Amino acid sequence: MAITNLDIIDFISIQSSSNTTRLTIVDDLDWSDVETHMSLIQGKVYRYLDFVESGEMDQQYPKYSNRPIEITISAEYTIPEICMDLMKNLQDYLLTEYEIKLVWLRNNVG
Repeated sequence: MAITNLDIIDFISIQSSSNTTRLTIVDDLDWSDVETHMSLIQGKVYRYLDFVESGEMDQQYPKYSNRPIEITISAEYTIPEICMDLMKNLQDYLLTEYEIKLVWLRNNVG
């Protein structure tokens, strides 16, 4: 499971407090190559969007259907300030066009 593998949904779970289906992207890369890293994030987010919109999630995981959707990026490293405008634009786009919430969390492991 990693941001570099677009073919895998890293984690899927139900956020019990909000009854939301949470699709988690595991981002274990550092930010030494900002452009490539942002491209990988966008690619993975759009893959998750396709997973939801195509009905693939409903077919593979019916118990997660018919709930609000949240895509969470669980990052090992802090997202650089230079990327925040793009992240916020992506967040606004998903919420406005698809009613999908995008959040990112810094994983403080290690």
